[in-house]
Amino acid sequence: MDNISFYLHIISPEIIDFAKNNQNITIITTESEKNLNKKTISSNVISIPLAIPTYLKSESVQAYEDNKKVIHELLSRATIHLGGLYKNAQNQDVIITDSQFQSIPKDLNLTSKNHVSVIVHPRTFKDVIDKPMQIKKRLLLLTKDGKLNKNMHFFVPKNLYDILNAKENSGLFSGFNIQLSPPYNGVLYAINELQMCEQKQFVSVDQYNAFADIKCKVHGFLLNKSDVNQKKYLNKYNSINLNQDVLKGFLKIVK
Repeated sequence: MDNISFYLHIISPEIIDFAKNNQNITIITTESEKNLNKKTISSNVISIPLAIPTYLKSESVQAYEDNKKVIHELLSRATIHLGGLYKNAQNQDVIITDSQFQSIPKDLNLTSKNHVSVIVHPRTFKDVIDKPMQIKKRLLLLTKDGKLNKNMHFFVPKNLYDILNAKENSGLFSGFNIQLSPPYNGVLYAINELQMCEQKQFVSVDQYNAFADIKCKVHGFLLNKSDVNQKKYLNKYNSINLNQDVLKGFLKIVK
């Protein structure tokens, strides 16, 4: 059997056993994950500083050209790349609580006067996707004082956009600034190739790849502050950013 490499940003006990029992298999993971499991992993697990990037310029230019106007509007404000429900190393769903959503503006030092774009990940409302009132509650929690904030603009995936604009929800979301989100690779093209990152880019750490995909300084934040792996990953990213030349060199290698 040929030698095979797998990249995983989270490794479970089953994967560790699989690697131990198959010496022709190499597992590539992040340094934070390897350090977290250093007592149990085998020698054929190697690590890299950040997750492997998914951004490809050649596959992103058209997405940018087709959505140029909305992308420029989105990036004209400070931008929150908001994740949500995710799976941990035990393959368990980690649901972000209402109080964790509510703490985001405070954690990011945002007030109702700040002009903010929020890119909503398909996972963000996955656990309440059939509960419009709960979705509305979370949208309000993302504002500093829990009241409708005209300066906050939400860019949502199509399935959520259709729900928010459904006839049966008529009027429920009136007053919110909600738009259909442009393709994410188009947003990355504008940031990476056109240097449209004058405004701060806030990224929740559950979106591991974004820290390698976005080539300007990212301000990471934790949705779940008890997640040890994500804490270590964020610390690693921040330590790399202390030396921008190191970061640029790494991104050039993995691009």
